[in-house]
Amino acid sequence: MIINSIRRLIREQQIDYLFLGHTHETLHQHEGKVYVINPGALYRASVKSVAVLDTETDEVRFIPVMG
Repeated sequence: MIINSIRRLIREQQIDYLFLGHTHETLHQHEGKVYVINPGALYRASVKSVAVLDTETDEVRFIPVMG
C-alpha cells in the first residue's frame, strides 16, 4: 500500500526529501531529517500552486499559479 511505503521511507530516514500529492493542499514539514513536501495542485484546487525547493538552503516556496 502507498501509505505504508511513505511511512517506511520516513521511518528509515535514508532520504532528504519526500514529495507527495493527492490532497491538493500545500505541506512542508520535517519528519526527522526528511523534508515532506506537497506542492499543492494545479487541478481541482481552490488555490493552484507549485513548490520550489532550494536544495542549498532547504527553503521551500509555494507559488500561486493563475489559471
